[in-house]
Amino acid sequence: MPNHEYTPEKALELLMRKLGETNEILAAQIQAAIDAGKDIRETEPSPDGRKKPRVYRKTVPFTYEEALQVALDGLQAHFVEQPLFMKSAALNFTRTAIGRTGRRVRPGSERPRLNSAKQRETISMEQLDEEKVVEIELQTETQIEKSGPETEPLKRLDDDQIKKRQSQLSKLRKLTTFQPE
Repeated sequence: MPNHEYTPEKALELLMRKLGETNEILAAQIQAAIDAGKDIRETEPSPDGRKKPRVYRKTVPFTYEEALQVALDGLQAHFVEQPLFMKSAALNFTRTAIGRTGRRVRPGSERPRLNSAKQRETISMEQLDEEKVVEIELQTETQIEKSGPETEPLKRLDDDQIKKRQSQLSKLRKLTTFQPE
């Protein structure tokens, strides 16, 4: 018997309410993942008994315990895994230089054709071993109606912040485990 004084339903309800109060967008994304449910395989016997039974997939809602785990996995992805990806990407981009041409060409003018080695443009490497700004495109170029910011800059977290978040999620998982020990 679990040592909690609350049910998985109450725990999920409280988690989603608190999340909605602090971050409505993240709460909506996690709720959409929960609402999607899970696929199961169902078997239906043949009516005449001679043919193979019919096997098909069916989407069913998550139990409250499963929904709680989906919510915690969403929080893990948002607060731990995304910053780890960002850290890795920032490190890789820092090691990369940005190449720029030595000559600037005005918009609308044509570039001269480069037929010989003497006419080639020089390329200078800039920002080698410097941290670059990493952004996610929220509004695509082909989007008809634009609303809100076009891009969202991603901030790099240090190792201590990520470890703290992992520790907090670990404690939350322990509070939401309803299996007998």
